[in-house]
Amino acid sequence: MPRSSAIRGEHKEDTHRERKEKRTYTLSPKSVAFLGSVAAEVHISASEALDEIIEEKRMEAEKQRIAGQITQYYDSISDEEAKENAVWGRFSESQFPLE
Repeated sequence: MPRSSAIRGEHKEDTHRERKEKRTYTLSPKSVAFLGSVAAEVHISASEALDEIIEEKRMEAEKQRIAGQITQYYDSISDEEAKENAVWGRFSESQFPLE
């Protein structure tokens, strides 16, 4: 089941100020039941639950896009640059107190 901040009941104030657009979609009975159970679990409307599920998927896709760019960057640097990055990484880790 989705676990975004709003699905857990931690609504952001700016979410309520956004202008919403009314749309009509046809969903399978399983999707309608799932949406209803998510909405009931955290006491929000089915519309809000659907909006949060979509936002969670959008954020997941954005994270994957960024991870791909990071991978592409590290795949493109030279061995010398990678070694220098590792040195800087070890230095930066040494600057934080151990807990």
